[in-house]
Formats: sequence, structure tokens, C-alpha cells
Amino acid sequence: MTDKPSLRDYIDRYAAGEIPRDEALATIAAWDFEVVWYAPEPPGQDNTMAVINEARELGKLTIEDIHEILRRIARGGIRTDGKPSLRAYIERYAAGEIPRDEALATIAAWDFEEEWFDPMHTAPTHQDNTLAVVNQGWALGQLTDEDIEVIRSVLKQRGF
Repeated sequence: MTDKPSLRDYIDRYAAGEIPRDEALATIAAWDFEVVWYAPEPPGQDNTMAVINEARELGKLTIEDIHEILRRIARGGIRTDGKPSLRAYIERYAAGEIPRDEALATIAAWDFEEEWFDPMHTAPTHQDNTLAVVNQGWALGQLTDEDIEVIRSVLKQRGF
């Protein structure tokens, strides 16, 4: 645990009607989430996404609340560990919010993470900030063939 405010306590106050819905969802979406130490979450660890899931199971947040929180997190382009989201950045580029030259240069210079792989884990990891996210952006039509070629040429210069 940390000296940060408690997400559990905040959700309890929202569930008790002490905090208006829009204010609560905006605050929760902007919460300074911590990384879970291990799964399952150890007793007493607070300020993780697991607390939101627990609140849903306990009836303190509705499924609509959770969808809105996740929508706001995604719109902000910040992952729950505080790092920028490559997936969200590509979505912003595809929506026309970022000029092409700037976007491709930024994507090609991204601080890519090593992709996690476990042959026993067959479900998608939803890992962000990997080269697979760039491929996903192409597959979803968010990046064109020409975009991919520009990104590949810069990555090749970077040693990828």
C-alpha cells in the first residue's frame, strides 16, 4: 500500500451517494493507478484496476459506470500504468487529430516494449506499446501501407 488516497474508499463514497456520478467517473478515470504486484491482488493493495472490477462485483459500480470509466481512460490516451498509449496515439492519428508526418515520426521513434509471450497463455494480452500494435493499426485500417513503409524504414535505421 502507499500513502496515496484510497480508490476503494473513493468508490465507497460514490456508492453511498456522497459524490456525483460525473465527478466520480472523471476522477476514477484520471486516478493514478498502480501496477498489481501479483495476481490475485494481495489483500490491501489499492489503486489498481482490480479495485474497479471488485467494485462491480460488489455492486458499487454499474457496468455502465465501468464502460464510461474505460472510455475516458482510452480517450485520455494514458494507460493504467501512466505511460502513453501507442494504441490510443494511432487511433488519434486515424481520426485526423495528428498530422501524418508528425504521427509517423512519433510512432517510428516510440519507446517500444518487449512483447510478453507465454505459450501457456493463449488469450490476447492486450499489451500496448509493442510493434504488434503497429501491425494491429494497419490491420484495422488506421495505418496505410505507405504509413507502414515509412515507419519500417525509420525502425530499420533504429536497428529494429
